[in-house]
Amino acid sequence: GTGKIGVYYNYCAASAGSYCYSRGTGNATEDICPAGWRMPTGGSSGEYQALLTTLSSDKAAFVNALRIPLSGNFRNGSAGGQGSAGYFWSSTRGNDYGMYYLYVNASNVNLQDNVVRSDGNSIRCILGS
Repeated sequence: GTGKIGVYYNYCAASAGSYCYSRGTGNATEDICPAGWRMPTGGSSGEYQALLTTLSSDKAAFVNALRIPLSGNFRNGSAGGQGSAGYFWSSTRGNDYGMYYLYVNASNVNLQDNVVRSDGNSIRCILGS
């Protein structure tokens, strides 16, 4: 009835508990996507980057191809960015404290790393292999 859907997940929840530690050395081994689906890989050789490369770095085409909602995120105790930006976890470790994620807004796509795992971001599941 409110027109709002979805929730924000910290990385421990997004990875179904497979990656909850303050420091880590690997990628998530599980996630909360439905059976047969999974979080995409991140980083310069990940699936988000492959799609962006396939679309000739056309950022609008990227957002349209994934039908990504600009759902915002949850950071430092409050939600923000709804309607203007989207933040989506990947399954790939960025560094000891952070994971790669996808950031989109109306005119930009960034494949980021180093976001702390306690932040709340969205999940965009893809069909697994």
